[in-house]
Amino acid sequence: MINNNFDKILLVVNSNKKNLELLCRFLKNEEYNLLTAENIHDFEDIITNRKINLALCDVSGFSKEIIKLFGSLEDKDIPFIIIYSPKLDIKSKKELLQKGSSIIEKPLAPEHLKELIKAMI
Repeated sequence: MINNNFDKILLVVNSNKKNLELLCRFLKNEEYNLLTAENIHDFEDIITNRKINLALCDVSGFSKEIIKLFGSLEDKDIPFIIIYSPKLDIKSKKELLQKGSSIIEKPLAPEHLKELIKAMI
């Protein structure tokens, strides 16, 4: 079976460099082209200036400003997956539910994440 993921560009957003690297290593095994952002500025720059097929965003370590950028993704019809910590308060979870194309609580189940990405792009 031929893998057609090589033409798909995923933006991976994570403020924790080690977690970003782990997630990218996992996704490269699926042969996606990856762009990364470790901060709000890079995230905004990429969604403004590059074409992406999906954004995978871990909101841990980011301010609420990241939610505004989810609105930009929605405006551009770019699907996105929000990854969040189980420690997140109820009010913030509700806010993410209103914005997210899909949300996943940590810890991530790799097979579930793979299937979700495939379904969204």
